Amino acid sequence: MVSKFNEKAGESYSRLAATEIADDHFRRNDFITGSEILELTPIRQINLFVVKHLFARWQEESARLRSPFFDYEAPEVKHAMEDLMNTLSRHIRIGRNHFEPLLRRAAEDTLFLIFSPYDFYRRELENHRGNWTVPELASFFKYYRINKFLADGVLMKAKEEGASSVSVERVIHMLDEVVSEASDHPEETEVYLEQLNRFAPIREDQLYTGEQSFSATGSGDQQAPALSREDEQEAENRRKIEEEEQSIYQRYEREMTTVHDRLKSNEDETGRPAIHQGAKVDSLRKTLTINQKFMFTRSLFSGDEQVFNETLQQLDGFTSISEARQYLNSQVAGRYGWDDDSEEVEEFYLMLQRKYA
Repeated sequence: MVSKFNEKAGESYSRLAATEIADDHFRRNDFITGSEILELTPIRQINLFVVKHLFARWQEESARLRSPFFDYEAPEVKHAMEDLMNTLSRHIRIGRNHFEPLLRRAAEDTLFLIFSPYDFYRRELENHRGNWTVPELASFFKYYRINKFLADGVLMKAKEEGASSVSVERVIHMLDEVVSEASDHPEETEVYLEQLNRFAPIREDQLYTGEQSFSATGSGDQQAPALSREDEQEAENRRKIEEEEQSIYQRYEREMTTVHDRLKSNEDETGRPAIHQGAKVDSLRKTLTINQKFMFTRSLFSGDEQVFNETLQQLDGFTSISEARQYLNSQVAGRYGWDDDSEEVEEFYLMLQRKYA
C-alpha cells in the first residue's frame, strides 16, 4: 500500500461525508447555531475545525471592512470590537449553503490530521505569513485535539527559545525535533474509522491508494460497523467532559482566569463549586479517556504513569474537593511545576470538579 496520504481521496470522501452530515441536520433545521456546531459530529476535531475556519473567515471579512478614517488600534475601539465579537458569537446562525463548505474543509483537515499528522502540521505551519510568535502559536493550536503531542512539543520549544518571534523555517525545524525526540506515537486510527463510517463507508487503504469511489451510507453493499461498547463509552465520556462550552468565541479566544481562581470564586456556602454544567463522575480512573490519560501523564506528570495512577487512586478516595485540592497543591502541583493557566491543568481540574458535583 502507498504510504503517503492522498489528499484528493480525502477531499472526495469529505465532500460526501459533509453532505451526509448536513442532510441529517438541515432536514430538521433551517440553520445551525454555535452550540449545535460543537455537538455536530462524534469526532470533536471536525467540530472544532469548523469553528476555526468560521472565525478565520470572520476575521478576513472584518479586516476588509476596516475604514481608513478610523483608528482600529485604539484601546476603546479594540475593546468594543471584542465585545461585539463576543455578542455575535452567542448568536451564530448559518444556513446550509454557507455552512457546508466550512464543514467539508473541516472534514478534509481532520482526515489529513488523523492519517498523516506530521504532513498536516507541517503544511499548516508553513502556510503562516511572516514569523510566528509564541502567542500566535498558542492561539493557533487551541483548536487541535488529535495527535496534540506534536503541537505541545512545538509550543514548548518555542517558549524555551525565548525569542519574540520565530521564523517559519525554525518552527518547522522544531517540529522535526519533536518528531525525532518523541516517545509518543500517532493516535490509533481504528476508533476514528468507526466514527467516520457513521457518515459514509470508508477503509483506511482508500485514503492512501487514491480510490475515490465512496458512496453514502446505505447505498451499496458495504455497511458501517457499529462502535464497540468501550468506544461508545469513551465517546460519551468525552461528550460529558466537554459540555462546559457555552460561547464558541469565549471558549477558545478569551483570556482565561486561572483554574484555582475560578474554583475559588464559584464556591457556595458549603464550599463546593456552585456551577456544575457537566454530569457527575464517580471515578476519575474509570472516566478518563485514553487520550486524556495520555495527555495528563505526559503534560502533568512528566510521563510517569505510575505516579499518575497513584494520584488518581488518591483522588478517588477523597470525600470532598477541598481535600483533593489540598492534596494536589501540597503533593503534586509544585513537584511537577503545574501551570495554572495551561489547558491541561484546566481540564484536569474541571474533571476533578465533576467528581464532587
